[in-house]
Amino acid sequence: MAHSLRDIWPLIRAAALRLDTAVHARRPTFSDAQIILLVLWGRGHHQSVKWACDAHNWPLHERRNALPDASTVSRRMRTRSVLALLDALSDDPLARQAMVQVADGKPLVVSRHTRDRDARHGWGAGGMDTGYKLHLIGNLLGNVSFWRVTPMHSPEQEITRRCVNAAHLAGGYLLGDCAYDADALHRTCANRNLRLLVYRYPSRRGKGVGSRNVSSHRRSCIASTETPNATFAPAMLALRISIERIFARLETRWRIGRPPAHVRGLARVRLWVQTALALDKFTQLALHAK
Repeated sequence: MAHSLRDIWPLIRAAALRLDTAVHARRPTFSDAQIILLVLWGRGHHQSVKWACDAHNWPLHERRNALPDASTVSRRMRTRSVLALLDALSDDPLARQAMVQVADGKPLVVSRHTRDRDARHGWGAGGMDTGYKLHLIGNLLGNVSFWRVTPMHSPEQEITRRCVNAAHLAGGYLLGDCAYDADALHRTCANRNLRLLVYRYPSRRGKGVGSRNVSSHRRSCIASTETPNATFAPAMLALRISIERIFARLETRWRIGRPPAHVRGLARVRLWVQTALALDKFTQLALHAK
């Protein structure tokens, strides 16, 4: 890892304290920033909240500070002010200003015999899996612009369409794989000043688009990718590999592909992913500042 957690911890602490502006009717014993920092410390070490609540797992100069118990952290992590602070720490508005964005999904796999009521069976990496799926939009620099976590069986095209509507991207191009070749997604992107560029499945290339009402945006995409000697669209789609680098980084640094046994349920999986994205954001900031 280019930067250890202790290297980026001063950046995380300073940002959490600066962004903690919530006003409470009754002053809590532990501030929102303290709760978030404790959760991030545990996540950065791939450990549970209970582990982070043990003072022996903190540096010597941090052990003089009182720590909440795990039940207090669990309760506070469901409050609006703490979740809003985590949103602010993980959000990267500059990433959404890029003119080229890439969309893809990554399965978050749990045991096939899990009792997790939120986990579902669906198409994962080359086959059927059980668990959840991370739907992610990122730019070519490797920064995350927008994300969502859903059960594995959620339709990728529809979730991406909702992400495009909610992300408020600056406009330009959205690159995707064959799974995103959907007329509704083309229309949504066009309404958001984006041009969706995708290949069709190999079995459909060079063939017609059927008799249904197909939007001009999808027809234009097909023409730009399947016209002989086309150069621009294929060159753009070659840049789609940047999203794979993001997923590889998240897997290598934060082991995001398989939620551990203590992370079950959609709310906990979302929190587990979001804390990883927050830590990754500050790691990237430290690398770029170097």
